[in-house]
Amino acid sequence: AHCAKMAATSAAGVLAAGNLLSGIFYKDGLTKGVVEFGQPYDWTARPTALHLKYYAEKIGIVDVDMHDGAPIGAGQQDVARIFVAIVDWNGRHKVTSGTAAPTGTWDPEQSRTTDEGAVIAYGSLSIGASSEGGQMIDTVIPLFYYDAETKPSGRYSIVLSCATSAYGDFMVGCKSNVLYVDDFSWVY
Repeated sequence: AHCAKMAATSAAGVLAAGNLLSGIFYKDGLTKGVVEFGQPYDWTARPTALHLKYYAEKIGIVDVDMHDGAPIGAGQQDVARIFVAIVDWNGRHKVTSGTAAPTGTWDPEQSRTTDEGAVIAYGSLSIGASSEGGQMIDTVIPLFYYDAETKPSGRYSIVLSCATSAYGDFMVGCKSNVLYVDDFSWVY
């Protein structure tokens, strides 16, 4: 079977959370990574949820805690996270992280908008423990609509983020987390 495997790592005390996302990633110098979230998406119907399979091979205790701002810290249980958002943005949303404090962090569960525009809908799954049983777990992440009026059209973007450490942008997490994901599909 084929699936995406994300594995965290650490070098010189800096966490690199394993990530899979819609958008682009690039390095800005030696100590800063940049994610630009969002990918144009031909949204033609209003989904009620996102279906996927995942397996959290290891979600451990936070052993890297570099920047303030994350709701968890060293010695606490780390949390992997998968979220999706349908957005009406005028461009991609930029988040930088590295040895300096992160900039541009956002959470669709906490904010209806970013500087780029509105969040139409989001769904989120937090994974706070290693999975058991050795099998991919079928799951459905319900979508919550901030905007119940907007009609589907091709001018919106989708944000999909899968991270071995939900607060990896703060360089907070477990450097040995491993998460697998597969079989993404909309539920209508």
